[in-house]
Amino acid sequence: LVVTGMLLIVSCTSHTSSYTEVVLVRDITDSFLSQPKLDEITPLFGLENNQWQGAKFRFADISDVSYNHVYETSINSENKWFSNEFKRRKKVKTFYAGVSQILNTSEKEAVGKDNSAVYAPIAQELNRLSQSPSQNKVLLIYSDLMENTNDMSFYDMQKFDLLKTNPDSTSKYFEGQ
Repeated sequence: LVVTGMLLIVSCTSHTSSYTEVVLVRDITDSFLSQPKLDEITPLFGLENNQWQGAKFRFADISDVSYNHVYETSINSENKWFSNEFKRRKKVKTFYAGVSQILNTSEKEAVGKDNSAVYAPIAQELNRLSQSPSQNKVLLIYSDLMENTNDMSFYDMQKFDLLKTNPDSTSKYFEGQ
């Protein structure tokens, strides 16, 4: 009889938590690209529908080099039966404030570069995101996707024509990266 009562309590309080991860990569090599806005990003986390789930925001710039600074903020999932709703709302607001701070800090980054290493940062984030345990994964790319390095420049008409006529050779180049 005691075992049955404990089983009932455990089954009533068990809770599967979901987790959403949003990764945003922004190209700072072109000064005319649109910039991410907080009100466009926050609905992707789904915290308005389920404030108890976890969320992670990761931000990286695409610049003229393949290694760039990464900024992150997150909120852990919580079991609604063992948590305080008012404290949770405050934690969600703090999470959104962290996302806002990252976006505001990124706006101060100097934009406009002569070169752009687009492929490597996007591939790194996609590989990392594919390994993430998150149930919901979102990659936002603010870029024209125009690679412009010494080895591969889509602004070079011969390379751009090669991309159109023989995409496999371009694909092999990037796979080698």
